[in-house]
Amino acid sequence: MNKFEQRIGEIDKDTKFRYYTKDLIRRHSDKKHSILPYEIDVKDVYSILKDLNINENEKYVVFFNFEFVVVLKKLGVSLNNIIFISGERKFYGFIRNNFGKFGLKTILFDTKQYQKYKSRKKWKNYIMKKIGKLNEYVVVGNIPFTINETDSDNSIKIGNDFVKMIQSSTNKYCYILRWKADSKHFINDIILNKNLQKIVFHKKSIFDIHTNINTCHIVGNEKETDKFVFTDNISDDAIELNKVENVVLSSNVMESYEKDTTKLTLGDFWTRGTKYLKDIDLEYNDGRYKVIYSLGNWDTDSFNYTTDDIESSTIGKWKILFPLNGGGKSMKLAGPEYSVIYNVVSLSFETEEQCKKVFKWCKEINLPELLNKLRTSGQNNKVLFDKISIPNEII
Repeated sequence: MNKFEQRIGEIDKDTKFRYYTKDLIRRHSDKKHSILPYEIDVKDVYSILKDLNINENEKYVVFFNFEFVVVLKKLGVSLNNIIFISGERKFYGFIRNNFGKFGLKTILFDTKQYQKYKSRKKWKNYIMKKIGKLNEYVVVGNIPFTINETDSDNSIKIGNDFVKMIQSSTNKYCYILRWKADSKHFINDIILNKNLQKIVFHKKSIFDIHTNINTCHIVGNEKETDKFVFTDNISDDAIELNKVENVVLSSNVMESYEKDTTKLTLGDFWTRGTKYLKDIDLEYNDGRYKVIYSLGNWDTDSFNYTTDDIESSTIGKWKILFPLNGGGKSMKLAGPEYSVIYNVVSLSFETEEQCKKVFKWCKEINLPELLNKLRTSGQNNKVLFDKISIPNEII
């Protein structure tokens, strides 16, 4: 039994350490200006860091979750060898005053600091100047993926910048980030990174966040490879995959694959309407176009439509329909006399024969279930449908 397994076994039996860590963080934190307010159980931190093979003689930079500092200390790393990037001011003061005397260096980077050094170059230079030479450290922890500017839903995505900053400055890392494995950024900066060794999908959530937001952690080291291991955090399933742009990662690990780029995909037939439901008067029934605005119950063939004089998207084409906001089982067939609005996704085809042939195949492979395994967001977007190649005999 290695030290990770031993520690996890110990905290399974005695939860005092876990509760002590949570209580310490909550008592001394003020999330008002926190750049990353999510807590994580130290048990999950142990499970994440076991992929990195912690070396007590190396130096570490911890991003935003103090739980990683606690676990590193428990694994024998001296506080003199750790720099902690704190995401909120009150906690920063507490840690600096109480742990600084034992050698822990703490750097503040909360939303106020972000606003002060708002441009990408300035805030990254601020952090790098405080740390020193990042290539002398192993990076662990958790990075934010947005910055909330106001109390509205508007936000600025900065996760990509954190990834680029870390992976361009060090080749040994183990940190948490949002699960967006089909984005160009994730593919180019993470999957194709020469030092990537492993991606672990968090099938069991480690944060109390919205169900449509998933996370993962990535592991890299000095060894340069053209393959990586993909697994999850609840099973022994693991698959070795090539570092290629057309790799498709599934929440069911063993169903991941390389997409055949020589074939058409469902994404090649993907479209949607242009008008929102709020812009169509459902009481007005004299428009020239029959406009589908919702699919109704998944287990019926019917759908809901009204009429409109403007929304003509997909008129004249046979189509397979899905709701834009996915996750359900709805998949329906509609003829060329109908158009669709913005929140209805359509796979549109020139002929009835072609459309019905693809529709039959989609039923055979249980497409809605397959989409749920491959999705990284709550929408049935084109990126999602592009993951599924259509056999040559179908189209």
